[in-house]
Amino acid sequence: MAAEPSQTRVRLVTAKLSKPKGRTGTNKKKSKWNSENILIDPKSPSQRAISELDVLSHPKAWEVLDEDEKAEILALLPEKSYITRENGQEAPNINLLRCDDGFRHDCAYYTNNILEGRHDPEWLASAWAAHERRMAGEYNDYLDRKFEENWGVSLDKRGNGTSSQTENNTQAMD
Repeated sequence: MAAEPSQTRVRLVTAKLSKPKGRTGTNKKKSKWNSENILIDPKSPSQRAISELDVLSHPKAWEVLDEDEKAEILALLPEKSYITRENGQEAPNINLLRCDDGFRHDCAYYTNNILEGRHDPEWLASAWAAHERRMAGEYNDYLDRKFEENWGVSLDKRGNGTSSQTENNTQAMD
């Protein structure tokens, strides 16, 4: 005989109530507001409360940077029109950037990457390790085999080199 739905709900509620509240043990939860987590943790309050566009365009965001960081950011801006002089110092023209579709797109893309976990230190370490292996040529044999399976011919390595070294070569091959 199956339990009635009301009895099942009562069991679930009592099970939830009987669980201890808060964290037990010596594990301490990291603050969601610390500098390491605020912009990379998908569960950080910044992801729920405000957008990266709002954070980056806030005047205090510019003030906390040192001179080297400011110079690096200014060098990344595509045009001088995106730079304004305030109080004798150069700064990004926030009003113009907020209206720029490319800047808004990049902010949304960055936010999406955070939500996907792509700024997690472990994920980044794994991605860089894979990148280094790829650059070392470990992936080339797989690509060559896949090419042969898909097309039924072996890859000619005389013309443009191996799959990782291909170039746009407009000269006719012998």
